[in-house]
Amino acid sequence: MLRYVGRRFAGLALVLLIVLTLVFFMLRAAPGGPAEAYLGMNPTPEKIAEVERRLGLDQPIFETYQSRFAPNLFTPYQPESLEDAGRYLAGRSRWR
Repeated sequence: MLRYVGRRFAGLALVLLIVLTLVFFMLRAAPGGPAEAYLGMNPTPEKIAEVERRLGLDQPIFETYQSRFAPNLFTPYQPESLEDAGRYLAGRSRWR
């Protein structure tokens, strides 16, 4: 029974890793990229460049995946500022 549960958890971890990796690459392939999605409508080129630099999106895609995304897969959300935290919480609110 313990072996069965262990295999199921290993399979779950593998599927979760594959799905999260696919989501990462799909977001990078989206029109405008993740920086424009993060900033909202009509961002200035300077703001886009700043967010890309801050989030490591100006690096090659595989380097970003290995240095930024993969190590932080299972860490809780840590906002970089109070504005980021407010935006995150507003997006998760039931009372929008």
